[in-house]
Order: sequence, then structure tokens, then C-alpha cells
Amino acid sequence: MAHRVQKRAPHGAALAERAERPLPDCIEKENQTMPHLEGQRVEYRDDQNKKCQGEIKQVSGNGSAATYVIKNEQTQRDDRVREMQIEQDL
Repeated sequence: MAHRVQKRAPHGAALAERAERPLPDCIEKENQTMPHLEGQRVEYRDDQNKKCQGEIKQVSGNGSAATYVIKNEQTQRDDRVREMQIEQDL
């Protein structure tokens, strides 16, 4: 009785094959950030976690580290807001 030995692809080939596959949608969307631009109206949460609406007056930085100066439509004051505080575009 002869044993059959299956040949395996070298470890590097398996890694190369895996690298060619696209990322799942959930991971790809997680890595993307929607840029917000000056003049855009957005809904955001202020420092008291209250929902507010306003217009972006200034953008500093980019991606998840971006910060914004947003003129609050209700109070007419400028709020400093981080990317993670912006809920949606209006």
C-alpha cells in the first residue's frame, strides 16, 4: 500500500492568492471616510451630545483626524467638531 503525498503550494503562493482577493464590503466601508467640505450643511453632535445642524466654515486635517468649525444654525455660534461627531450631510 503506497501512501500518496499531496503537494501543497508554497506558503508565499497562498499569501499572494489571498492578497489578490478584494476586501469584504464591510471592511472596505469601514476604512473609507467621507470628506466634508467648507460650505456643506451637516447634522452633528455638539459637546453636550445634542444634535445640531450647521454649515462647515473651516476644515483642518483629513480623514478620521479631521476637525471642523461649524456655524450652528440655531445659536449662530461656531462649534469645533471632530469627524466622528458628524452624523450626516444635509
